[in-house]
Amino acid sequence: MTDSDPASAPLPPGPSAPSSLRDKLSPERIAELREWVEGSTVSFKRLGATLGVSASTLSRYATEGGWRRPPGAATPTRKGKRHPEPERRRKAPRPVSGERRQEITEKLWRLAERHAEELEHQPIAHAHRALQPLARLTRTLGEMDKHVHPPLPPGQYEIDNQPRRSLHELRAELVAHLERIEREEKEYDERYRWTFENGAGI
Repeated sequence: MTDSDPASAPLPPGPSAPSSLRDKLSPERIAELREWVEGSTVSFKRLGATLGVSASTLSRYATEGGWRRPPGAATPTRKGKRHPEPERRRKAPRPVSGERRQEITEKLWRLAERHAEELEHQPIAHAHRALQPLARLTRTLGEMDKHVHPPLPPGQYEIDNQPRRSLHELRAELVAHLERIEREEKEYDERYRWTFENGAGI
């Protein structure tokens, strides 16, 4: 190979002893590789296949040794990042605005209310399985609702303006509720008991 026309130099014959990627090349071998890298426009891939080394080995030695390729030489292809950024980090969700959060909360409240209404008409065995997810959804919505509608300062709630009732008044109200429930259950039992006597109504 002459210095007059390095770009058009023919490729060397096949290697007599191909070296692996991790072989430490001798100074003579490195000088031979440099001569071909700096004197040919052929790509590292083709040079490496002919010289018996990998394109990455040629690229590494060329970079570390500061070898200069002639004008018009094929540029080495760049590989992708070894540790690319995770897709979930590249496509991070946009922050939810307060208006959007309120809209989502209202939709979920409507869904929870509709689900609760459907449970009232289902058998207890089926409804029982859905109680825990529904309770968890309601609890989550309650936490979200605190961010959408911050609590008012003390003294601004309607109940705060009402006179406080004593413990005896609250207990009497609770007893009245229990008596009303007991009375309604008794009336329901007396009204519909005949429907299921002796298999009737089934």
